[in-house]
Amino acid sequence: MPVPKSVVYKDFDITFNKHPVTRKISVLTNNQAVKRALKNLILTNKFERPYSPFYGSDIKRRLFEQMDGTVADDIANDIEFAVSNYERRVKLIDVRVKEVRDSNGIEVSITFRCLNQTELDTVSFFLERVR
Repeated sequence: MPVPKSVVYKDFDITFNKHPVTRKISVLTNNQAVKRALKNLILTNKFERPYSPFYGSDIKRRLFEQMDGTVADDIANDIEFAVSNYERRVKLIDVRVKEVRDSNGIEVSITFRCLNQTELDTVSFFLERVR
């Protein structure tokens, strides 16, 4: 009985750096590729991509709302909705959003598991308002 091939997720590295040996564009695989895709998805505003008007999470516009405690919940809901609709390679485990009032920004931490992996991984980033 043949052994099924394991699925490997691959994406181009958006920095377009060359591999030192092969001199080809570097490729991200599995968790690194999915981390980059998640971050791009979250940082994309709706109506920013032609022919895909609903792609993205639109959380940048929420950065200019009053930080009253409900903004973090709304952002977490937006992230969960975007990931469940546009990133089929992951199972979302946890989304944590923390308001940082001193810096006028938010800390986002997304814990996920790639469907072809068994271990959990996390992608974290900080978003702040730019005047």
